[in-house]
Order: sequence, then structure tokens, then C-alpha cells
Amino acid sequence: MEPGRAIVASGFARRKLEPYSVAKPFYSKTTISSYFMPEEPVLVNIDFRMEEENEVTAKGFLFEQVTLNGRFTNRLYDDKRAEKEDGKNLRIALNKVNTVYDDFFVQAPSALITTTPKGGARLKTTVNINGKPASISRFLKNDKFFFKRGKFDLVASVDGPLGDKQGLIINSEADLVLKHFSAVYKPSNTSFPFVHLKLHKKQGDANFSIVSSTLENGNDFMIDGGMTNMKALLFAIAGRSTSEVNFVAKKLNWTDFVNLFGENGYLDDGNPKNDLQKNNP
Repeated sequence: MEPGRAIVASGFARRKLEPYSVAKPFYSKTTISSYFMPEEPVLVNIDFRMEEENEVTAKGFLFEQVTLNGRFTNRLYDDKRAEKEDGKNLRIALNKVNTVYDDFFVQAPSALITTTPKGGARLKTTVNINGKPASISRFLKNDKFFFKRGKFDLVASVDGPLGDKQGLIINSEADLVLKHFSAVYKPSNTSFPFVHLKLHKKQGDANFSIVSSTLENGNDFMIDGGMTNMKALLFAIAGRSTSEVNFVAKKLNWTDFVNLFGENGYLDDGNPKNDLQKNNP
């Protein structure tokens, strides 16, 4: 390739990669291809790998302890359609991704980031995330509903705009398991302890099952049902989230019932319930 065209191609790749920064040096190999035709968009391929834990910033998201390998290409497609592209699109294909993001341990066998002038940056991947439920609360920034203690495991299929955190969560399909945790509802100063929660989410709605026991008397119970407009609950935004549930318990006394559901349909705002009562005497 002519030196001038190589410099232009290198500058183009650098501009496209500006939203992505890496803290430490890593291996990369750049290949620039051209037929030397006037106005031809050169093809730039950058193969790279991070074998030692690194720190990566992508579209404002900070990822720590990163290991992965992948390829950057200034084409959206990797088949014959690429011949008709003008070189303004890009594709970053990642493999064997391991990282920590905001106290979440994240693993993905593969991930695809694409960018077009019209559509912006998009992420497509199936990811496994685990950590402490309290990290979910901080991530969602919901000041009314949050989690304490326990651990969680999440498997999610994501396909959406990379810079839209809420959109990625709302439109994803996911399976979430939480174990030995408490769900806290701050407006009524109430905390509900749970042994096990399993939730399957598809776009804005979800199905769930809960296994636990009452705090004072230790009576086992199970709840399963569905939830609509989940984003209103997760992000405390306008709208109403509704649920229909089935409640099953072999034994339940009146004290258990009031602690779980409130009296006359209302929890006592002035008297902390359940494990919050232990923490805030």
C-alpha cells in the first residue's frame, strides 16, 4: 500500500477507536488491505489479545481485570456485503471475555460491538454475571427498593444500544437467581428475607418464583407469578409495575400473614418489620 494511504487508514482506525481506551500495553497486529483504486475505502483489521489483567473504558463504561482476544474491522459485515461498504462502519468481535464491572464478575464466550453512523454503537452478547445483590442496587440507582446480603447469578442475552444502560436491561432476556438475601423497601422501612428467588425476564415483563420461610415462626412458603412493566420497579420511573402471584404455605399464622402482607393491605410505615427490626432497634 502507498505510504500516504496507510497513514490515512491508520488515522481512521485511531479516530474510530477513540471511545475505547486501554490502560496497559497489549498485543495487537494491524493489517491494511487495498486494491489501490481511487476513492476506495481501505480495509483495516486489528487483531488483539489481553492475556494479563487490563483496564478498559468503552463508551463511558469502566471494565477492570480484563482478559480477552478479538478483532477490530472497519466493516459491519464479514461476507460479500462488506464489498459495498464505505468504511464508515466498524465491528469489534470479542472472545473469551472475563472482567469486573462495578463489583460484578462478568464472563462472555463472545461479544459483538458494531457501530454505524446512523445507528451508533450496539452490543450483542450472552453474558454470565455474578456477585452480591447489593451491587445490583447500586447499579440500578433505585433509592426505594434494594437488596442486602446473599449472592446472585445472572445469565442474560443482550442486543441493544451500547450507551443505553436502562435500554439494555429492559430489552434483554435474562435468567436471575438470588440466594439467601433480603429485599428492602425503604418507603415503609421494611425488609423481607428470602432463601431463593428465580426470575425469568423477557423484555419488559418477567415470571418469578420465591422460596422462603417466615421470620418469626419459620413457616415455609412459596410464591410464583408474573410481573408487567418491570422497568417501573427497577428504575423508579413513571408508570406502574403490577404482579399476579400464587402463594402456597402449609402453615401460616396471623403474625406471619401481617408481617408478609401488612394489615388491611398496608405495612406499618412507622414500625420497621422483619430483619430491619433487628438492625434498627
